[in-house]
Amino acid sequence: MMNRLKIELQILRLFEKLPPEKRTHFTESYDRGKTPCFKFIVMELVGKSVYNIQKDAPKREFSLSTAFKLGIQTLEAIEHLHELGKDRDEFGGREGRSYLHRDIKPHNYSIGIGQKKNKIYILDFGIARKFVKKTGTMILRVPRERVKFLGTLKYASRACHYSKEQSRKDDLEAWLYMQLEFIDPQTIFWAFERDRKNVVVQKEKLFSEEWERGK
Repeated sequence: MMNRLKIELQILRLFEKLPPEKRTHFTESYDRGKTPCFKFIVMELVGKSVYNIQKDAPKREFSLSTAFKLGIQTLEAIEHLHELGKDRDEFGGREGRSYLHRDIKPHNYSIGIGQKKNKIYILDFGIARKFVKKTGTMILRVPRERVKFLGTLKYASRACHYSKEQSRKDDLEAWLYMQLEFIDPQTIFWAFERDRKNVVVQKEKLFSEEWERGK
C-alpha cells in the first residue's frame, strides 16, 4: 500500500494546479520535507472540525439551515475531489487522477478561520484511491474481487461492509449518513453499535420500505 503521507502529498500537489473555483474546499500546502525521524507537510491552518462543532452545539444538533449549508459545501468538496485531473489536458497532458476519499465523515471536514470562517475544508486523504486507469481518460479501474474494510464504521458504505471495491457512489453514501446526522442525529440509529454485521443490517433497513413505513 502506498504510504499515506505520500498519497496526501500527491493529492495536495494536484489541488495546487486547479483553477481557483475548484480549490475552494482544499487547504493550501506551504512546505514539505523530512528529518532523520519523520516526514512532514506544512498546510494551511484551519479551525474546528465539523464533528467538534456539532458535539459542542446545544443537544448536539444543527439548525436545519446550517445542516443544509454544510451539506452543500461538503458535497461540493467531494465532487471536486472526484473530478480531480479527470481531463487529459487539465495538467498539460498528465494522466487522469480522479480520486475517491473513502473516509467521508464530519471529523474530516473543518471550518476556516478569520475571513474564511464560513468555508468548509475537506481533509485527510491518507486512504484515498484513484478510480480511473492511467490513460488520461475516465476509464474505470478493474475492481478488485475483495477489499479489506476501510473507513469509519458509523459512516462506511454498505459496499465497504461487504468487502467490495468502492466507487464514487460509496463516498456519496457516506456523505448521506453524515448529512442525515447533521439534520437529525437520531436518524443514525446504529451510531453506538460496534458489530459490523449489525451495523450493515441497520444501514440496509435505512434504504428499505420497512424503514419508510416506520417499522
